[in-house]
Amino acid sequence: MFKVTFNLLPSSLVAYFQINSAVHSYNTRHLQDYRISSIRTAKHLKTLRHSGPRIWNSLPSEIKTINNFHSFTKSVKSSLLDVYV
Repeated sequence: MFKVTFNLLPSSLVAYFQINSAVHSYNTRHLQDYRISSIRTAKHLKTLRHSGPRIWNSLPSEIKTINNFHSFTKSVKSSLLDVYV
């Protein structure tokens, strides 16, 4: 999702995900979050199209704004370790 956000993937993969602001124009708290696709089966819960935006949206905003991939992964790892330690 980091690479999708910063356009580091081919456009066909970037187009696979939508930001809420592209779907509606009214102001909400989650306007800049990715739209989570609706699901019909439990099997769909494990797909990238559903789990990618769900995990990305759960990250703190200060981590989402990091634009260096190495720093981003380091921050995600440390934030996850802080939760469980």
